[in-house]
Amino acid sequence: MPSELEKPLDARRRHILLSAKRCFIARGFHAATISDIAADAGISQGLVYRYFENKRAIILAIIEMQLEENRENLDRLQASTDFVTELGQAYGLWAKGDPDLWHAGLNGEIAAESLRDPLVADALRRSEQQTRQALMAWFRRRDAALGREAPEADVQLRAALMSCFVEGLAIRAVREPDLPPQTLRAMLERMMPLILGD
Repeated sequence: MPSELEKPLDARRRHILLSAKRCFIARGFHAATISDIAADAGISQGLVYRYFENKRAIILAIIEMQLEENRENLDRLQASTDFVTELGQAYGLWAKGDPDLWHAGLNGEIAAESLRDPLVADALRRSEQQTRQALMAWFRRRDAALGREAPEADVQLRAALMSCFVEGLAIRAVREPDLPPQTLRAMLERMMPLILGD
């Protein structure tokens, strides 16, 4: 097994970022220290600082990493994707608080930090805009695959609804991890046709 120094750059950065996510989720952005992140990652503080100047740089990198993951997730979705099942499974993972996934608590930490730090606010705004554009492009591809063409205003509305609904669902998973599966499924079956325009 390679040491941290022997890992490729991207793998080392990702390893540190996943540790940072765990620490920020567990302790909050301001309470978590570089020392905590290094300990979680099993590396020295010096190695963390080799890749990230400070905690702000780590937050900016987490935002960028989440944007890339959003793009990858959209790329794998097909017109035939069963969103009721997919989101039902995602709800279960969100409820477990897996830091490797999008996490409502971490998202809240980043949103709160954006109220205090203009650089974080700008990065978050750009990420949201790029994710929304990618989601709109996905809706256009899905509509074309289904042999239909929706007005641009409708595509924008559905993309906004999808963003709000999925983010709200992730927050609900943290607050209500034991939501009965039949209730979740009924909710998804009611909402997804409206959002997808089916």
